[in-house]
Amino acid sequence: MFNAISEQYRVKRPGGTYDPRILCNSCDEKLGIYDEYAKAFLSRRDYIYTDGCPGFVFLDNADVNKISIFIASYIWRASLTTFKEFSSVNLGIRHTENLRKIFVADRPTLDCSDYEVILAKYSLDGLTKPVERQVLLPTMSRAFSHGINCYEGLLPGLYKFWLKVDQRKFPDHLNIFYSPNSTQAKVWDKGNFIDSKDFAILKKLINQ
Repeated sequence: MFNAISEQYRVKRPGGTYDPRILCNSCDEKLGIYDEYAKAFLSRRDYIYTDGCPGFVFLDNADVNKISIFIASYIWRASLTTFKEFSSVNLGIRHTENLRKIFVADRPTLDCSDYEVILAKYSLDGLTKPVERQVLLPTMSRAFSHGINCYEGLLPGLYKFWLKVDQRKFPDHLNIFYSPNSTQAKVWDKGNFIDSKDFAILKKLINQ
């Protein structure tokens, strides 16, 4: 069980949210491969810290493309569903169709001219384990100080993501995660969750 929270709704769904109306069986099975990979990836804690790259951690033997496709497909499905908790996600016709074509390809790979992923993680210092099961549902944002259109959200395991849906590129110092052939994930270390904006949002919503 995890708690999915948006600015409007708190939702408890065993095993996650699933809408059987939006995908055919073959597409459901295909994207299910990425869902299963994400479950394993988001439970990993075998971070590698290096003095030469402060502010980041690394995960070896990672399929960066698979976790990136999972994040993109999560936003895509959120845009297609009529579940009220995802009402703030609307990719529009162009991005919806572009992503559909990516997902049905023999080997789905994000087109980085429009879609890039940044993945970050928080630490659990001072908090109890159940906090890791909290999920902040995706919302549209103007990323960082550059005004780039993104969807951002908090995944189980205190992993945070940004999915760029914009033809403008992330600045070089932010373009840190997505490389379709990489087997090492470079993850932004955001520090203690209790000190984050996401924790403040979560605490406020839970106490409403």
